[in-house]
Amino acid sequence: MEFRSLKLIDRFQWVFTRMGIDYGTMRKILNLKLIMDSRRIPTAIQNNKKGKDDTGQGNNMLKSLWMYALFSVMPGIMAFIPIPIFSKISIIMGISMFLIMSTMISDFSSVLLDIRDKNILMAFPVDSRTLSAAKLVHICIYLSLITGSLNFIPLIGIAYSEGILMGLLLLLMLVFMVMVVIFLTSLMYVLVLKKFDGEKLKDLISSIQIMLTVAMTLGYQVVARMFEFSNVHVQFTPKWWTILLPPTWFAAPFALLSGQSGFLYILLAILGVCLPLVFIILHFKVITPLFEANLVKLNTSDKHASKAYNRRQVRVKKLSKIFCRSKDEQAAFQFGYRMLSSERELKQKVYPSMALSIVFPFILGATLVSDTGGISQALESFRTSNQYLWIYFSVLILPSVFIFVGRSKYYKGAWLYKVLPIEDPYPIISGTYKSAIIKFGVPPFFITAVLMVILAGIRVVPHMGIAFINTIYMVLIISMLNGTSLPFSRSFQVTQDGHMKGSLAGMVCTGLLGGLHLLLIKFSTPLIDYIVFLILFVILIPFWKHALRTTWEEIHS
Repeated sequence: MEFRSLKLIDRFQWVFTRMGIDYGTMRKILNLKLIMDSRRIPTAIQNNKKGKDDTGQGNNMLKSLWMYALFSVMPGIMAFIPIPIFSKISIIMGISMFLIMSTMISDFSSVLLDIRDKNILMAFPVDSRTLSAAKLVHICIYLSLITGSLNFIPLIGIAYSEGILMGLLLLLMLVFMVMVVIFLTSLMYVLVLKKFDGEKLKDLISSIQIMLTVAMTLGYQVVARMFEFSNVHVQFTPKWWTILLPPTWFAAPFALLSGQSGFLYILLAILGVCLPLVFIILHFKVITPLFEANLVKLNTSDKHASKAYNRRQVRVKKLSKIFCRSKDEQAAFQFGYRMLSSERELKQKVYPSMALSIVFPFILGATLVSDTGGISQALESFRTSNQYLWIYFSVLILPSVFIFVGRSKYYKGAWLYKVLPIEDPYPIISGTYKSAIIKFGVPPFFITAVLMVILAGIRVVPHMGIAFINTIYMVLIISMLNGTSLPFSRSFQVTQDGHMKGSLAGMVCTGLLGGLHLLLIKFSTPLIDYIVFLILFVILIPFWKHALRTTWEEIHS
């Protein structure tokens, strides 16, 4: 298989040769990496993958470029807004840098942190410089494609509204920006690997993905409210701290070409042109050797991590004895909790939803602030109203999370269930669901509920309990609708129809239970609230057994 990108790189063969790189070997490694990437499913289209089988036809990475092009609409709109060119380019570059950095972390962490090629190829006459160059060029190829897709509309918009020269300058600045992104991402990984072991780095990547998801959601809310002030005249005067904002480095040349002047604009322009070149040289000379030297730590874990793991296992064992009766259910609880803690792909899918379940109810609170005219008025309105029922927007997100309890990277090991001396699969399913609720359900709901109590007062405590019981009911209803399956027995690549059905069921149940809760509030007294909570809790016990009770024959069928 021959790639057009390799034919383009062939024209710059002399550059690699002068750098002491074996170009022929590098090209063969690149060709193999590109073939493997054509079969990899990027994050952008991962949830749209239909069916259980992947035929491998077509290049999945290239197909995802259409999804990335959709993200160019928001920065593309900025290109047509009549505001100063410095502010316009700063916003476009800021959005683009954010999206490219998030893509770099979500889709290319596995490429940057892959040590398998080093273990295999270093046994052959391949020097480390050639291998590192192949890895860097490999990343640059796809980052160029993704950057072009993410900035397709902004490039056209700037060329149309500001002129062809400005459009070409934006293209050059995007190249410099990619250099900065590569350097910053590699530097972050080197610093973490220098200080911690590989598990810490993997946890950091997951944490960054969660923060990026939440920040993007908040960013869209902020941008949506910014457009309400379209008649406000935008005027930006750079300050000394502007130097700390990389997007302004790349916007300064546009300001100088448009006729603006000043020492800060000149300094920012110099930084935007010179620093990316310095960064890419440092990447080759300093970062890459340190990075390669520390990659071996990806397969290690320190003693402190082992001690923390042992303490966690003791805690999990205590929790299993509290919430589970039989020995089989306790064993399933402990096994489920360990699997949920170790399944990194599962956490990358679930944790962003958990974070949003905390943030989303308070995003709606921003509307109350704008409607009442201030924070103090909004807080007073919150204390005397039923606004604490916004917690049901948190409840809406959480039940769909439990669809993923049946998924696992190690789903082929599900044969273990068949050899267990257990006549009834109920303890396995019940114990795992309880561990999932404690791990994924309790923490975000508890944080949201505590904040609601702080804002609305002690009177809402029983209502928070009722909302949590309703969350468990929804989990059980969704499990009944989708059909009970053994935990961790299916691949993440299976069809998403069950997830969609569960999400729709969660929306319907949230509306019904939230409506009933609102009706309860009309007759609310402290005594009635606690009685309703106790009734729901007592009914939950037999309903739990009914919803999860199944047989081996039903599961195998």
